[in-house]
Amino acid sequence: MTEWDYSIYCDGGKKPNQDAYCRYLIQYMDVPLDPVHVDLPEAKTNNQAEYYALIKALEELVSMLKHSKDEDLPKRCSVQVFTDSMLMANQVNGLWKINDIELFRLCAETRSLLAEFAKCSIVQIDRSQIQHILGC
Repeated sequence: MTEWDYSIYCDGGKKPNQDAYCRYLIQYMDVPLDPVHVDLPEAKTNNQAEYYALIKALEELVSMLKHSKDEDLPKRCSVQVFTDSMLMANQVNGLWKINDIELFRLCAETRSLLAEFAKCSIVQIDRSQIQHILGC
């Protein structure tokens, strides 16, 4: 059994001349839900896509928990996030400066969503691990 109620695995990307995309998976204890893939025409860069992946996963998790009979349930839950984005992990954790206005906005939105939980953590892991978990 894990000390975290929920885990999120997320990844985003942008290829030249294509829409950005994100993938994420939410896991309750040790039981994963189905992976989600979303196209992101609003994301202009790979780093933006990474943030959108996490934001969309957190929005889904908060919504899922708030639709239970207890509106305050997120405040009693913990979430650990796994990403391959060193930039996003370090910016959200406050270790790196944010020089881009759009990334600053996305980071603030991410932090606001993470604040919904009693306990949260964001950890950078190897891309191959994320791809394996997300079935890429």
